Amino acid sequence: MILPCALGLLAGFRIVVFGDAHFDRGVRTALHGKDPAKLLASTKVLRDSADVSILNLETPLCDESASPARKGGIRLRSDPSVAASLVRAGFSTVTLANNHVMDRGDAGLRATMKALADAGVRSVGAATSGDPCRPLLVGNTTDSVAIFAWTPLPGIDGHAVCADLERVAKGIRAAKSRRIPSLVVAHWGTEGNPRVSKAQVAAAKKIAAAGAAALVGHHAHVIQSEGLSIPSMEQGMTVWYGIGNFVFDQWEPWSRGALAVELDFSGGRLVASRTIELLREGPKVRIKQVAEADKRLTLCQVQAVGAFPHVGSPTAPKAPPTSRTGPEESPDPCSFLLSRWLDLGPKDPAPLMRHGVVWPARLEWWRPSILSPILSFPPDSDP
Repeated sequence: MILPCALGLLAGFRIVVFGDAHFDRGVRTALHGKDPAKLLASTKVLRDSADVSILNLETPLCDESASPARKGGIRLRSDPSVAASLVRAGFSTVTLANNHVMDRGDAGLRATMKALADAGVRSVGAATSGDPCRPLLVGNTTDSVAIFAWTPLPGIDGHAVCADLERVAKGIRAAKSRRIPSLVVAHWGTEGNPRVSKAQVAAAKKIAAAGAAALVGHHAHVIQSEGLSIPSMEQGMTVWYGIGNFVFDQWEPWSRGALAVELDFSGGRLVASRTIELLREGPKVRIKQVAEADKRLTLCQVQAVGAFPHVGSPTAPKAPPTSRTGPEESPDPCSFLLSRWLDLGPKDPAPLMRHGVVWPARLEWWRPSILSPILSFPPDSDP
């Protein structure tokens, strides 16, 4: 009786989340004036199957009349026409709680909000007036989800960009009181470091204690993980600490690893999720193909959240014995198969499975230079 269960999941509400994106500097050069939607076409199938598709827009959308902000470091600017390109690429929503959305000051933020609104793209995490931590409520006739975008990075203008975790936690509790699950998108972490900081873990605990269903992070430009698996669990909340870049002009091997996250909500809770590995080849990004067994992969993922507790247990091959012990570290047949299908070759055959694609237990096996091929894509090449 698998089919009725599967149909029940499909009747819910799906959100897909991607990482950092901008369309300036090397990305602008590589485009040669072409539509940025062309860079995103090969991942559109994920957005076509979702009700809400989110990326982190790490750039203001404005013209040159908006003066650069008085700040150190990199100051980005992408054309307002990018908003319409995002719609053509299948995006419905962007998060703006990041350290670059104010690179052209208040004028740049106003232009960004106008460009997005004119194109029909919703935003969350920044505001020209009112509370920037106000959630975006999305949903259909049967299910709703509150989306929060937040960043704890230094130098953030808290009047325009959501940087107050207490306000986010308060909003999560308010949504929970109405039986609305919350998704928090956090722009955090240390750039270039796949290890999760103590501050990130502490913030995740606070978000989980408030009652959020899921937390997806970015900013580090690499995939981040806390512990032995992706995603992690924190007090019942599913956590992807860092999913890497989406469209960014960092093309070195260390920064090419990237993930997308699918979240299925139904009946006021997160019922399933999936972690999809992406391959970034220069400014282009595509889905990494899993050899064969796609149906089996899906069933294993659903099994992990209890919808099909019987699937895989009688027939799946047993994983080899492991020296690790304890209920949190016992090997799962589905997760062992997943590690083989992803061809990551773990030295330790005890990968953990939460409810998404799981990387092996040894951190060195999933570092970005291993996940992604070493490709050469000059910034001035034709995408």
